[in-house]
Amino acid sequence: MIDKEEQPVGRDAVEKFFTFYFDGKDQEIDSPAWWWIAGGAVISFIFLSGAGFNPIISAAVGGVGVYWIDNWFKKQKLEKSEAELRENQQELARLARETQKIQSQDIIKAFLRVFERTLLDRDELRLLEQKYVLDAEKDLFGEESLEDKLGDLVNKSIRLISRGESSDSKFRKVYWRDRSETETFFNPLRLVCLFLAEKQLVICDVTIDSETGSLKEEINRYSLSQIVSISLQAERRRLNLTKDQIAQTARDLGYDEKRVNELEATLDADDKVKGKKWSREESTSLLKISRTDGGTLQVPIRSELLFGDHDMALDQVETLTQEEITIDRMVNELNRLVNPT
Repeated sequence: MIDKEEQPVGRDAVEKFFTFYFDGKDQEIDSPAWWWIAGGAVISFIFLSGAGFNPIISAAVGGVGVYWIDNWFKKQKLEKSEAELRENQQELARLARETQKIQSQDIIKAFLRVFERTLLDRDELRLLEQKYVLDAEKDLFGEESLEDKLGDLVNKSIRLISRGESSDSKFRKVYWRDRSETETFFNPLRLVCLFLAEKQLVICDVTIDSETGSLKEEINRYSLSQIVSISLQAERRRLNLTKDQIAQTARDLGYDEKRVNELEATLDADDKVKGKKWSREESTSLLKISRTDGGTLQVPIRSELLFGDHDMALDQVETLTQEEITIDRMVNELNRLVNPT
């Protein structure tokens, strides 16, 4: 049950977050105009010469004075630009936190709603060996917070969150400077819930649009005798990018212009020293449930967008990530429970 004080104030923050225009491009600071210095020199020449000063010294003093004033104005302009940049960063971070709060509440509500519609009793659900909490769910909830909200359903269900399919699908990648890491946000989100009862597997597929508050629910029931096997299909596709493509991709993903410049500078250094390549990569995983009638049901597990200087699967030091190990264990346990023989 969601407490009343936890209810989001409004969904406008979600729309603002995904459409936020980050005007973080540093303003051009021009060099002092020649006519400023020349004009200052002429004015100083007239006044200081009239006061009895050496004409050459008078002109030089005037030029230096105007040059100093011009630099002062440039400094003020730069400080204003940096202040606007910080304000933009703070506003984007605020909208990201508000969006995360709204999406997490929507996920919990959708889960409890769809579970109620299955008409399943908690006591008839099989207890899983492990609490399968994947990264997408960890991004939205802490494990303790999740248990508080779901109770024993945490290890009596499998919850899979991925990018929702929509003609108006939106995503944004936020760079958290305090943690030196990035986080990807999607809207709509797709929540797939698996409930394993004594004689049936119930699969709930929900598309959640946190911007409009709408959702689409689909509930399918499969007799365990109808299921042949449950398998995993995983793919990581990488596209190497040129420097210009890197800059454009960074802008498309919501990086501000200052961060884009930092990426380009890092790329130049890596090219000269280490020869590294930045890339864009999409990692997807599917559960494939084969049935006795020859049909196959595909259940999305995750959809992750990777961008930057990272290693491919065969280049990583560790053979498998913790996320991949958890998914493998989940598939193995589902097969064991569905086909105990």
